Amino acid sequence: MNLLDYRRTPPRLAAEHIEERARRAGTSVSAYELVGCAPADLFADWPSALAPIAGLKPSQLLDPALFAAD
Repeated sequence: MNLLDYRRTPPRLAAEHIEERARRAGTSVSAYELVGCAPADLFADWPSALAPIAGLKPSQLLDPALFAAD
C-alpha cells in the first residue's frame, strides 16, 4: 500500500485497518515495511499489538520539524 499523505492516513491507522481485515479473513500480518523515508514521530509510539516494521533504519526517519506547518 502506498500512503500519499501521512496526515490524512497515518501509517498506524492504515495498519490497524489492514490487521482487522486480515483477522476477519482468518490470517495475520507478519510485518510492515517502510520504503523510503518518513517523519520519525509517525513510528515513535508504534503499538506492540501491531505487526512490527521490519528493517526500519534510523536513516529512514526524518526530523518531524521538517514537516511543521508555517
